[in-house]
Amino acid sequence: LSVLSGTTIADDTTKMSNSPTVGVNSPTGLDILGTNSDSIIIVDFGNSRILGLWDADTNYKNISVVATEWAPGQSLSMPLDVYVNARNGCDIYVTNYGTSQVVLYSNMQTTNPLPRIAAGSGSSGVGLDALYFPYGIVVDSHKNVIVALMLHHRVMFWPPNALNGTIIVGHISASSGATSMDLDTPVGIALDEHNSWLYVADSNNHRIQRYNLNNTWPSNGTTVAGGNGPGSRSNQLFYPTYIKISNKTGALYIVDNGNNRIPRCDQRAT
Repeated sequence: LSVLSGTTIADDTTKMSNSPTVGVNSPTGLDILGTNSDSIIIVDFGNSRILGLWDADTNYKNISVVATEWAPGQSLSMPLDVYVNARNGCDIYVTNYGTSQVVLYSNMQTTNPLPRIAAGSGSSGVGLDALYFPYGIVVDSHKNVIVALMLHHRVMFWPPNALNGTIIVGHISASSGATSMDLDTPVGIALDEHNSWLYVADSNNHRIQRYNLNNTWPSNGTTVAGGNGPGSRSNQLFYPTYIKISNKTGALYIVDNGNNRIPRCDQRAT
């Protein structure tokens, strides 16, 4: 894979088909609508809304607002990431920092049915009901929500309709650290459910950690990218923030935020 020239499909001048607010402002997350689709769901953080870019391969003007509220009359407040569960009628899960919760839009609907809270009590405390600064999110085939808590330095597992979550990685005290049992500002996460692997962008430790979900929780992690201090060499990362897994090869594509680049890390690469 060579360094590629990209095509801009949405920016600060993009017009929405159903909104007078022009442009994308500080996008923080995205997901693909289905495994074979060319439509993209985008978190427009700066405008506190979720966008849909339809037919992205051929038509860069077909973009519209999918959601702006987490409840009737209650606007989204600093949404950060999105996960599209195409296995269940294109359900959309959004981490909403302003309310410390995960919002579920069933079948991409905002009125029928109304959005509902899939995880989090709204508390910013350290209890197991709290999701303080929720960022990266994935959902497994059983609709269990897995979410990274950026300022609680842990990753939580939240079954459907549960009142509390379980810590997969991190500590009940919400303390940070740099050992294989610790995280320091986890941001993006990715799930390889077939192999029961969870990947976490451990941003302030400049590494990508992998966890076997079949092991006892809280889990002990293995560094699969970075972990050699902050830097720009091919075995280093600098504040990584986001991860996607190739469905074909299992390779990791990493947003290496501090280095302004996208490195690819193949399986078992050093």
